[in-house]
Amino acid sequence: MSGGSYNYLYSKDSEDIINQIPDMIRMRDRLIELDMKTGAVMLQKLILSVEKYRIEADARMDEMYPLMRAVEWMDSGDSGLDSVQEAYEKFLSK
Repeated sequence: MSGGSYNYLYSKDSEDIINQIPDMIRMRDRLIELDMKTGAVMLQKLILSVEKYRIEADARMDEMYPLMRAVEWMDSGDSGLDSVQEAYEKFLSK
């Protein structure tokens, strides 16, 4: 039988693992069961790094959302520079 028990976690790159936390947790737990604690600790550090990135990225996106939306809408012809300026001023005032 081929692999796949962890959705081929070993073959994922940094973009893919953002959505692989449940598989990473299961793999960490399996390493613990196999008494491979150093591997489990390293995987836990990776899990924490990914989770920290997600939290920080979400916070930055929340801050940037209004300004990014204003620029996108202006560039799509849905609003003007005044909307972008207003969004930028609000962004700077935070």
